[in-house]
Amino acid sequence: MIKKLSFILALALLGGSVQADTPATSPNISAGLPPVAAVDSYGLTTKEQKEHEEGLKWFRDAKFGVFIHFGLYSVPAGEWKGNTGYAEWFQIDTQMPGAEYAKFAQQFNPTKFDAKQWVKNIKKAGIKYIVITTKHHDGFAMYNTKLEDYNVVKATPWAHDPMKDLAAACKGSGVKLCFYYSLPDWHSTDFPAQYSQRQFHGNPNPNADMEKYVMYMKGQIHEILTQYGPIGALWFDDGGAFGGVDKATLIHAKEILDEVHELQPRCVVDDRLGIPADYNTPEQSIPSGHPDKLFETCLPLNDHWGYNKNDHNWKSPKTIVQDLAICASKGGNFLLGIGAVADGTFPPVEATLDLDTIGQWLKVNGDSIYGTTANPFKMWTPWGCITQKRNKLYLHVFAWPADSQLVVPLQNGVESAYLLADLKHTALSVTSSDQGTTVALPAQAPDPIDSVIVLEINDSTKMTELSLNLAQNKPVDVSSTWPGREDELNKSHITDGDTGTLWAAEPAARTAWVTVDLQKEHVVTSAMLSDAPYGRTQSFNLEAQVGGQWKQIAEGTTLGEELHLSFPPVTAQIFRLNILQASDTPTLAEFQLFGK
Repeated sequence: MIKKLSFILALALLGGSVQADTPATSPNISAGLPPVAAVDSYGLTTKEQKEHEEGLKWFRDAKFGVFIHFGLYSVPAGEWKGNTGYAEWFQIDTQMPGAEYAKFAQQFNPTKFDAKQWVKNIKKAGIKYIVITTKHHDGFAMYNTKLEDYNVVKATPWAHDPMKDLAAACKGSGVKLCFYYSLPDWHSTDFPAQYSQRQFHGNPNPNADMEKYVMYMKGQIHEILTQYGPIGALWFDDGGAFGGVDKATLIHAKEILDEVHELQPRCVVDDRLGIPADYNTPEQSIPSGHPDKLFETCLPLNDHWGYNKNDHNWKSPKTIVQDLAICASKGGNFLLGIGAVADGTFPPVEATLDLDTIGQWLKVNGDSIYGTTANPFKMWTPWGCITQKRNKLYLHVFAWPADSQLVVPLQNGVESAYLLADLKHTALSVTSSDQGTTVALPAQAPDPIDSVIVLEINDSTKMTELSLNLAQNKPVDVSSTWPGREDELNKSHITDGDTGTLWAAEPAARTAWVTVDLQKEHVVTSAMLSDAPYGRTQSFNLEAQVGGQWKQIAEGTTLGEELHLSFPPVTAQIFRLNILQASDTPTLAEFQLFGK
């Protein structure tokens, strides 16, 4: 994994903008799925193609996986010589030579490892697949490789292959096994340090031979594809290595991909080989808008991928469930990172309660996640997100409306509505108007994490999509615009509903302001701001003009791809965003306002 939080560029959006006051016919509810990057160029036989599509369907439907880092770095558990911030990048962060780092192998003895219990715990959490490290950047193989003695069977007192046990435990369990494999290797003397992260190597060799390393790497990949039965996915990682070179050519990426398809056609492959593959892997971020490719967002449950005994900054079940729902609403998957303890315990005791809560939510609401496809509508909803399955829309309500009236940005076509958690499917009142479809909700949210409302659709062809964004295509004024690029970086892009278009200030600016005129007073309660894809904003505030004076209603630091702000109701016509500090020329993709 890349150690630092990476910023993922905004992906292209589907379709054009929707006029604020003119409803547009919605896409059919059973519309197509985000395409796969390179499936047409794989050169597979008809049989292999069919099997590969079966693998993709499994991956799309599964939605929720767990990312387990387990290796020698688990032994120091993130702490060394008074520093408590280490994890899976322990060796490079401490600049530890290979011979010293290898001593951890003699301490690696996870006698509490129980593959069946691991799978049982994972299944209880509602997780459908495991991605586990067969070899991380440190080069230590966590399986029984025949190509190197530096592995868990030959170099540790445990002398055991955990992948073999996991493969057996996953079989028939409903949890699929997938493997992570690192492309760089800080141990192999054939891997040149010049291609490594920070040019680090534990065993630097001036005569390192990349071609020999590629043969070794391909041999290991062959082993993990042939020793453990069906593999759901291969998660290749470069960890930021191979900077400034043609990685795909250097590592013979096409040959690796061809062998995966030959040996296991159902196995899906991530995008980190350097060539188009089955799915993208944004790290610690969710793509904005409507991604045009299948993706899997990965995010650690605390602040580290590998186990760190001092990291107690566990994300709440609410955060994880809502991120999972948002990923599903965009047609993607969610991969939750949790490090295994060196004694073989998984999950760590501190994470158990979180996972149990997530599992309980999914037991009730799993139909709104598994097997769903993306929200068929373009417009963002201030109260949560939408997933779909056949003739059902699942409304994931994170912010329960104070007046118990949930407004959905569509007209017509709704047959019925009910709470997914209500086994009796007690009908909720639904009304349709030119302002949208309104569902009358109970006074209190039934679930503090994510309450799911089901809308059953009787005729999707009658549905029209509306915008709940009060600022859609409304007049905009700005402090400046980049001279000579007025068409490309026009201020009108700020309210066009498309995060794929931008406004930019004059090049030398590091501060800026943007005003939106709603043309009449509205009661506004929330906003969505985006400065994708560059993320240059470092400090901002949001103001409303009330009684001729500017009143601050929100403030913050970064905007990113989608920043959702809620604030006490404010009645105003004109709103202003002040970018108080930017790392480069200020840009803005969207300034959306919501209310009545």
